[in-house]
Amino acid sequence: MQTPNNADTIADNAPSGSFMIGETKVDPKQVDLKQIRMQLFKNGHVLGDPAACVAWLANKLGEYNVSLKSGEVILSGALSSAIEIQKGDKISASFTHLGEIESKVE
Repeated sequence: MQTPNNADTIADNAPSGSFMIGETKVDPKQVDLKQIRMQLFKNGHVLGDPAACVAWLANKLGEYNVSLKSGEVILSGALSSAIEIQKGDKISASFTHLGEIESKVE
């Protein structure tokens, strides 16, 4: 596996300057991830649904005999196209069987 260069690191991580993690921890072995659906909202308006990025990542890493480790935080990429946010916007996501998370832009 190639070591990422600076351009790779920026391309992979620059859009993830901030992220939200809920308080409830869920063991993925106890949840049928194929049944999880997500809705992303901005100020109450639906924005998009997630792709199967984490499954792709696990499979791709497996090709290099690398596996995801317990406790790692996996940022699965954009759940929708990039959106403009402004002070006062409320961003929330609802996940079937898992709950909801929200944040207000300050």
